[in-house]
Amino acid sequence: MGLHIDTFITLESPRVFNKVGADYFMRTVHNPIRITHSADVIPHLPWAYLGYISGGGDYVHVGTEVYYLNSGHFYKNNYKVCDGSGDDRTCNN
Repeated sequence: MGLHIDTFITLESPRVFNKVGADYFMRTVHNPIRITHSADVIPHLPWAYLGYISGGGDYVHVGTEVYYLNSGHFYKNNYKVCDGSGDDRTCNN
């Protein structure tokens, strides 16, 4: 049995999973989407300079990021669909 989730959308989510938790989440949730904005600091938490990501990283993002750019408008074609890695460096991550 179990729970089946087709789409899961978060807004400005911080990193909340370690690698094991992220792998489980990605197996359970089939289409996770994170919506971020260039002016929001929350998606950067916990901060990389504290050693929480990249190279010793305990915390990772999950799902495909949809990154809204600087203008502050959440409409039209003012966004980028990121690479799905969870921490695409060309997006807000």
